Amino acid sequence: MATYEIEMYGVLRRLAEAGVVSIEIEASQSTVQALLEELALAHPEVYDRLEQVACAIEDELVARDHSITPDQRLALIPPVSGG
Repeated sequence: MATYEIEMYGVLRRLAEAGVVSIEIEASQSTVQALLEELALAHPEVYDRLEQVACAIEDELVARDHSITPDQRLALIPPVSGG
């Protein structure tokens, strides 16, 4: 098992009541999607929002099938609206 950190922004931070969440998964399964699935199990209050978030690693947007290593932090960025 490896520990991964997920940085939460906006409404996700409020719902999870945390700016950073640690998730453990098998290193062999380490994709953004696998982390999102484990996050939804650990914090079901954010589940409904996960389909709409942008995912970033090291300031770069990534697809959900992107591999991630334990030394990288995944950032979840909810959609923003304004005028």
